[in-house]
Amino acid sequence: MKKYRTPSLVINLKNYDEIYSKFSIDISKISESVASETGVEIIVCPPNPVLYTVIENVSIPIYAQHVDDAKVGSSTGSIVPELIKSINCQGSLINHSEKRIPIKDIEKLIERFNESF
Repeated sequence: MKKYRTPSLVINLKNYDEIYSKFSIDISKISESVASETGVEIIVCPPNPVLYTVIENVSIPIYAQHVDDAKVGSSTGSIVPELIKSINCQGSLINHSEKRIPIKDIEKLIERFNESF
């Protein structure tokens, strides 16, 4: 698992209309510039529909906003750690206050991320 510099700043872009597509890329590029200038580790969490596009446009860590403890394969609609890794996403928020999950799922997801990343 990657070690991050401190201080670190995590920016969750939420799911507002204004954040989709181009703006997610723009704010991620600005974050990349600020991280380079200041030495602060900045992690951006864009909405999942634009996750891959943002990853392709910046070199700072990009995280998913949520991940599920679902199996690889027949788990339509779920976001699994292995899928996140396959697009070079470096992690995910887990148990956000707006997307709470049981502690047993948190523990399983941490294990899966440690194995996958």
